[in-house]
Amino acid sequence: MNILINNWADTATTTASPAMVAGLTEQNLKVLERSLTARTTSTVAQTINLTWSNLQLFSGFALCRLAGFSNNATLELWLYDDINQTGNVVFNQQINMITIVGWGNFNWGETWGQSIFAGQEDRTFCSMWFNAVLATSVKITFSDSTPLGSYFDLGRLYLGSSITPQSNISVGMSHGLIDDTELVRMDSGILKSFQNQEPYISLGFSLPMLDDSERAIFFRWLKSGGKRKDVFVSVFPEEEGAKFVDFSLQAKIMENPQFVALTGILWENNQYKIEET
Repeated sequence: MNILINNWADTATTTASPAMVAGLTEQNLKVLERSLTARTTSTVAQTINLTWSNLQLFSGFALCRLAGFSNNATLELWLYDDINQTGNVVFNQQINMITIVGWGNFNWGETWGQSIFAGQEDRTFCSMWFNAVLATSVKITFSDSTPLGSYFDLGRLYLGSSITPQSNISVGMSHGLIDDTELVRMDSGILKSFQNQEPYISLGFSLPMLDDSERAIFFRWLKSGGKRKDVFVSVFPEEEGAKFVDFSLQAKIMENPQFVALTGILWENNQYKIEET
């Protein structure tokens, strides 16, 4: 399991080339509201640059709520050890933005070659996890040879340091959809649905064994961000199909977990409750 906890993208000086649509610029990558996206003016190759005044620690990336991209879209990420995309490249990787159903992630009933987000297009995202590096600037480029429309939409950008506990979640994890749809029996006898909002994912889990250094990292994350800041969570980052999609989400902690001492140096971290945002 990986949790991207320190989202340095929110504090970066961010620019885009070509320029994005007025009012729907790259600055919207820093906000959580779903109605505020970053929208390109066309489907030509796009670059987003981020820079900071000091070195920051990076080990994860996620770009969420993507729209307009086909299965041929690609994204490349560069991290530099100096400002304004200069100095040494400390990390570089290119990925397919939209994973397709194929060998290793095919499930009964799916269509071979379709996006793994089919039926959940509003949750389309791409992500990377890598060994921690220090960087002062970042370049993101993406392109699509067969775009689905005349522009691309990008939602939330997560780029920063992550937690990866040595021991994964314990048996008994809960995962499901919260649906506040109200069912009302009408005079005609039919049962009518009144939906207030879209269903969202809820995730509950415990971490069975943390050493004291991991406890300290988790505790400082909960203290500095906790319920106040959103994170990106991937429970099964090594997967590629439906399991990967269903257990990856933009989220906030709803309940702060308790740390229970097992020994002087080992801790159990109980009752995480996380909900999609």
